[in-house]
Amino acid sequence: MRQRRRMSNVKAYIISFRDDSKRRDVLLKRFNATGLEIVFVDAVSGKHLTPEERAPFDFNNRQFRAAHVLQDNAIGCALSHYKAWTKLIESDEKYAYVFEDDVQFLTDKSSSVFSELDALSANLDIVCLANRRQSLKRFKVADCGQNSDLVVLKGNDFGAEGYFISKHAAQTLLAHPDRHEYEVDFLIHHWWRHNCSVLHIMPPVCSEDGRTSSIGYQNVPVWDDDKIKHRVARRFNRLKDSLNKRLLFRRRINSVKTRFS
Repeated sequence: MRQRRRMSNVKAYIISFRDDSKRRDVLLKRFNATGLEIVFVDAVSGKHLTPEERAPFDFNNRQFRAAHVLQDNAIGCALSHYKAWTKLIESDEKYAYVFEDDVQFLTDKSSSVFSELDALSANLDIVCLANRRQSLKRFKVADCGQNSDLVVLKGNDFGAEGYFISKHAAQTLLAHPDRHEYEVDFLIHHWWRHNCSVLHIMPPVCSEDGRTSSIGYQNVPVWDDDKIKHRVARRFNRLKDSLNKRLLFRRRINSVKTRFS
């Protein structure tokens, strides 16, 4: 299938399986009016992981941080996003957008939003285009055109169906020593772990379309060999994360606002 080239050279890296031509046709139509250059990233299947792909996810300290085993589909999802980040890093572009295959747009004016983000791109690391936790308190840090705002959420969102990412942020996440211990969306949204600025655009530009993503994951079983030391460590790490978020939050907002002042 030929990939349609857009007038803009800003890339939209869309993660989907190479042999799922029907899904790719749907995505081509959805992105037709975005003004972005579509580049499909062949998704990594969690069902066909090589030992080399699995190894860093199997042998780490996740059990001391999370109560659930990282499933094969979640590993495939993470590796797929890593591929998109690598493409950005190896390109001449300073930023790009990454989308999963179940993304849908909530506005027919997405191209104008992307144009506004382009004007602000030098000050951005990561901008989430969706927002699953609508109840979280928001702090506006900048205008994004006449009808949108860039905000910081008090707390952390989840999901990675669509986001802006700078080359610097892609390099930072891909080099993170603990990246294999977390679902990729947790790694993105847990700003206190990597110090990249994680903003949300309001109102959201996109969301999941309600279908089961072919690169996502649902069932998350617990560890078979869980011990007291693991449970104690997880509780300690949760408390430490909570404290770090509280202590660093105000500094985070001030740091982001400084970029736009």
